[in-house]
Amino acid sequence: MELIVYGIKNCNSMKKAFAFLDENDIAYRFHDFKKERLDLESLKAILECISLENLINTKGTTYKKLKEQGIKDITPEVVLRNLSVIKRPLIVSYENGVIQKVTIGLQHLEELL
Repeated sequence: MELIVYGIKNCNSMKKAFAFLDENDIAYRFHDFKKERLDLESLKAILECISLENLINTKGTTYKKLKEQGIKDITPEVVLRNLSVIKRPLIVSYENGVIQKVTIGLQHLEELL
């Protein structure tokens, strides 16, 4: 099983997630949204496991800025152009390249044990 943690390295939630994973010897690969984009196919696969509404951080500044710019509907294409709008940490478990589970937020980290 491969675990990929998606997010932004300097985010406080991400730092807590890294600490939890490291302290519990959970192997993972980090996908930094600031350095690596996310492709539409990967996003669509994630959205088969979790709704777009649950993926979006409506309390964050990116979401608020999008609303101020008059963007009413957050679509997958809008997300791909504004990856900071995704809740963090976004943790995806893969088995043979197929998503097995999607976890969002610090409150669900214990499920990885």
